[in-house]
Amino acid sequence: MFKTSTSLLVGVLAIAAGVVTIIFNNSITSTGVVCCGGVLFVIAAVLNAVITYFAKDDKGRRRAGTVAFLFNMVASAAALAFGICMIFRPDIFVRFIPIVFSILVLFGALMLFYYLSYGRRPSALPRWLFAYPLLVLVGAVIVFCLEGQTDDHLIMIYTGASLIVYGLGMGSIGVALERQRKARTSRAKSPAEPAKTLAEPSKAEASSSDKASSSEPKGLE
Repeated sequence: MFKTSTSLLVGVLAIAAGVVTIIFNNSITSTGVVCCGGVLFVIAAVLNAVITYFAKDDKGRRRAGTVAFLFNMVASAAALAFGICMIFRPDIFVRFIPIVFSILVLFGALMLFYYLSYGRRPSALPRWLFAYPLLVLVGAVIVFCLEGQTDDHLIMIYTGASLIVYGLGMGSIGVALERQRKARTSRAKSPAEPAKTLAEPSKAEASSSDKASSSEPKGLE
């Protein structure tokens, strides 16, 4: 089950990322985004290769099997090469920034749809919450339509706005889940109270019956 705290945390982080993207839309350029992505690819590739190579079990044997070891090494090499290309030739990847951002926003919309229609939840969430994934989906379409545009500011503004809407949606889901949890808790406690009130007269009746039974022998004497 998706936890309330997780939903609220993701919502706050998404809102913060969206606000930062909008505020610094003049400073954040497609070239800068590509270079930062390349640095992240290089760091991830090096870490993955180092962890895969030096990870040992208790007996000193390599933790990853032969196939997993080769796969991780090949993946690390490919990520390293890809990251280096992104750093030194960002002009090749700049035109794909709107597509990447639109896929990112689209993924957020799909996540919201999934959380709202999660079948194993005890009760359904309010239907008005589906407005959030629909708005995020609109944002993904707008960002995708900006492909080929040379103005990075619009891409950053629409992406930031979509992240804010996504964060608000996640936060609203967290609040709704918390209300449902409190309602279930109160309903679980309420049936015990009538049972207690019903049990009290039975004790009174039992005590009165005991008094009556104790008084009967005295009457017979």
